[in-house]
Amino acid sequence: MMPMQPDITSPPPPSSAQQALLRGQEHLALGQPEAARTCASQALGDHPDWPPARLLLVNACLQLGELDTAIRHLQGLCQTLGAPPPLQAALATALNNRGSRSRRAGDTQAALHDFDAALQASPGHALAGFNRALTLADLGRLQDAREALGQHLTAHPQDLEAAVQQALWDPQAGESLQTLVGTPGFEQLPAELRLRCALRLADTAALLALLDQCGESQAKLGWACGEALRAAEQPEAARRAYRHALQGPQPAVQAAFAEVLAGPRLFRSKAEVDAERQRLDTALSQLEAELPELLTRARPGLDSLCYGRFFLAYQGRNDRALQARLSALTRRAAAALAPGFDEPPACAHPRRVLLVGSLFRDCTAGAYFGGWIDWLREAGYEVVLYQLGPRRDAETERMAAAASRFEFVPEDLPLDTLAAQLRAEQAGLLLYPELGMDTRLTALSALRLARRQALAWGHPVTSGLDCMDAYFSCAEMEPADAADHYVEPLHLLPGLGVDYRRPPASPPASRAELGLPEGAPLVLVPHSLFKLLPDNDAVYAAALAADPRARLVLFEGFPMLRPTFEARLQRQGIDTTRLLWLPAMPRARFLQVNAACDLMLDSLHFSGGNASLDALQSGLPVLTWPGALMRGRQTAAMLARLGLGDALCAPTLDSLPALAAELLRSGALPDLRQHIAPALPELFDPEPARRAFIEHVETLVS
Repeated sequence: MMPMQPDITSPPPPSSAQQALLRGQEHLALGQPEAARTCASQALGDHPDWPPARLLLVNACLQLGELDTAIRHLQGLCQTLGAPPPLQAALATALNNRGSRSRRAGDTQAALHDFDAALQASPGHALAGFNRALTLADLGRLQDAREALGQHLTAHPQDLEAAVQQALWDPQAGESLQTLVGTPGFEQLPAELRLRCALRLADTAALLALLDQCGESQAKLGWACGEALRAAEQPEAARRAYRHALQGPQPAVQAAFAEVLAGPRLFRSKAEVDAERQRLDTALSQLEAELPELLTRARPGLDSLCYGRFFLAYQGRNDRALQARLSALTRRAAAALAPGFDEPPACAHPRRVLLVGSLFRDCTAGAYFGGWIDWLREAGYEVVLYQLGPRRDAETERMAAAASRFEFVPEDLPLDTLAAQLRAEQAGLLLYPELGMDTRLTALSALRLARRQALAWGHPVTSGLDCMDAYFSCAEMEPADAADHYVEPLHLLPGLGVDYRRPPASPPASRAELGLPEGAPLVLVPHSLFKLLPDNDAVYAAALAADPRARLVLFEGFPMLRPTFEARLQRQGIDTTRLLWLPAMPRARFLQVNAACDLMLDSLHFSGGNASLDALQSGLPVLTWPGALMRGRQTAAMLARLGLGDALCAPTLDSLPALAAELLRSGALPDLRQHIAPALPELFDPEPARRAFIEHVETLVS
C-alpha cells in the first residue's frame, strides 16, 4: 500500500514532535519503515493522537505488514477526522489485506469479519467484495457466495478473474467458461485459477502444464487434478498430477498411494490387465523405497492418509500379496502420522462391540449388515454404532434405534479425533462391515483401536492388514483354497451370512410402461461397467447371436467408460445398436425392469451380490459361473441354495457362452422363473447365519 498524505489540519505540536515527524517521513521515503515507525512513536509520545504522526505510523506499519496496528490507528484517524474518503479507502484496503492473510491461514471466520468491515468502510472496494465471495464459498455457503460475487460483478463488470470464478461455480457454464478462457488477459490470471479452468474443461495438456506454475499450492491442486483425471479415465495423466502433489513442502501421503493405484477402471483386453498388474508391482517397489523420505516431510494427521483401493478388486486376480504390501506401507505411514495407536488399548468392556462405517443407511451394504445390530443385542452385547457422515436417512435412524448407542460422526471431524474416540471406547471388538468403499476407513483400519478387530465382505477382498483378527465371509461362496486369498483368519457363515433387508415388492409394470421394446428377448446386464472384464464379452456375443431380436439392457452410470466398453464389444462383432442404455432410476422401478427382462448375465470375476438378489426376488433367472475368488462366486452360491445351480451355473468359463445361447433358444427360461419364488425362503433364512455369527463373536471377545 502506498503511503497516504491526506490534507490534515491540527493544532501545532511541540517542536520535538515536529522534528520526530520530519525524520520519520525522511526514513519512510528512503524505504526504512522500522526507523519511521520509531520516529512516529516518539512524536506520538510528545503529542498523543496527533493525526500526522498517527498517519506516519500507519504508513510505516503497512510497509512492515503490521496490519493490526495500522488498522487500529486508521480507525482512530477516521473517528478523529470524520472519516474522509481517502482514509476510509485505506482502512478498507488494510482490512482486506488482513482478511486475505487470515483466509490463507485457514481462519475463514476472521477473514469474513474483515471483508465485511472493509465493505462497510468502503462499499465499492473491489478486492474486498471478491474476497468476501470466495470466503463464503470456503465456509460452504455457496449460495451466499454466488450472490456476493454477483453483487461484486454488478459493480465491477470488467473483473475477469471474478467472472471466471462465477463460471466455475456454475455447473452449466461450460460454454461461457470456454469463452472466458479465450478472453484477452486470461493468461495473466493466477495459475491456480487457470488450472481449475483446465480441470473443468478437461484440457489435460493445459492442466499438466499449469501444475508446474502453482508453487506451494501444487500439493492441494495436484491431488484435485489427479482425482479428476482418474475419474475421467486418464490414468497416466492422473499419476503425473499425483506426483506433482508430492513436490510441495508438506505433501499429503495419500497422493503417493493414489499414484500407485491410478490405473484403468475398464480394461480393453486381458493383456492390458496383465500390464497393469506388472505396473502395480513396479510402482509399489518405488513407493516402498520413497516412503521413508516422504514421511519426513508429510503433513501430519490421518486425514492425509485417506486413499482408495476400491478398483484394485475389479481386476479378477488374487490380491492378497498386493493388499499386504499396500497395508504394510499404510500401517507404517499411519504410525508416523498419528503415533500412539500401534498397541491394542485396554479392554474395559469385553462385551461392547463397535460397528464402524458409512453404510448404516439405505444402501446395499446397509441392507446386508444392518441386521447384525439386532443379532448382537439379542445375544447380550452392547452395540455402539458409528455412522460416518455426511449421509444419514430413515434407515440410519432405524438402525440407530436398534443399537445400544449411536454416534453420528460429522464429515469434517479429524480422523485423529475419531480414532482417539474409538480407542477410548475400550471395546472388546471393533467390526468394519466393509473396507474399500470409504477412503476414511483406509486410514482408521491401519490402527489398533480395540482389543480385537474384524471386517466383513461388504467389499469382498482381503484388507491385507496384520492388525485384523478376523474376516467374516460366506462359507458357500468361498472356494476350497479360500485361506490363500486372505491375510486375516477366516470366520465363515452359512447362507448369505446376514439377515438381508428385502425391499418392498414393486407393482407389476409392462414393458411399454417401462420404455422397453416388446417382443424381443431382453438380457439384463445391470452392473457398473468397471466390473465387466473382457471375459464377459464372449457371453454377450453368444446371447445376442442366439436371437437376432435380443437386446442387452445396460445402465448409464460411468459415461466416460462407455466408449471403451462399446469398442470392446464391436471387436466381438456386436452391433452396438442392440445395446439399450437406461438411466439411473429408483429401486422400485429397477425391480420392475428386472421383472420385465428374460435373463440376467452375471458379471464374471466380481459377481452380483445385491444385483443378483434383486434379480432373483423379481423372478429373473441369472446366468453365472463360479469364479476362482469369493467375489466371483456369490451368485453361484445363491443359485445352489435355490436348487438352480445345474441349470444356471456353467461348469467352466469356456462353456458359459454356449449355455447363454442355449437358454435363450430353448424356451427353458419361463420354467426356471417359476422355480425361483418358492425357493427364496431357503435363500433368505437368517437363523443358521445368526447362530454361527454369534459363536464367532464369542470366540473373538473371549
